[in-house]
Amino acid sequence: MGGPDFATSERLWPGPNDLPKAIGLFIVQIGVAWVAWLIFVLTTLSIAGCGDRCDYALAGTANDFQIRGSIALLAATLLAAILLRVLHRPAWWAPAVGIVLTILLSVGTTLAMRVATSVG
Repeated sequence: MGGPDFATSERLWPGPNDLPKAIGLFIVQIGVAWVAWLIFVLTTLSIAGCGDRCDYALAGTANDFQIRGSIALLAATLLAAILLRVLHRPAWWAPAVGIVLTILLSVGTTLAMRVATSVG
């Protein structure tokens, strides 16, 4: 009687808090990307102690993936959120997925850098 009718298309429209949630999560994604980059930079400092035992090709590839991947994820998240808003769908999940992908990218590139600079 008084509740929403989930059989209609009304549930497809984003709620009034969708845009602030999406913007807030996008700002969090930027912060996560920045912190992930700082952690990655601190990991690359170990390259100074490995001399000729380092895998510089892997280290360079990890560096490229970290920087370019983070930028690409931010751009893709922004475009996905805008597209979802245009299609009148909830856009908050785009930056939420972007945060998870940014963390996975960071873990992967940091592990690759540790392998590249291992001196054992």
